[in-house]
Amino acid sequence: MSGQSNTSRFDVEGHPKTSGGEEYEANTPTVSQNYFSVMGIPLRSGRFFNAQDQDKSPHVLIVNQAMADLVFHNQNAVGKRINFTYTNEQHYSRLLES
Repeated sequence: MSGQSNTSRFDVEGHPKTSGGEEYEANTPTVSQNYFSVMGIPLRSGRFFNAQDQDKSPHVLIVNQAMADLVFHNQNAVGKRINFTYTNEQHYSRLLES
């Protein structure tokens, strides 16, 4: 981990809060590409971060199973997008899941 961790609010693409969708809140630590292998955290589905995941590339996230189940109601979360709601601009990130 980089030592940075924030609590961020977000909504789900296609279900924005303004249309009656829920807004969620999650702890969002920043981690390095090899964090999951070093910590021994297995991948359940999707993929880990790789060299193509850079600051200038489309943002991607890895979420745990508890969050995937809560937010996506036991659907596959891989490829779904969430929007961080800290500004009025849309900041979508694609889920890789863990």
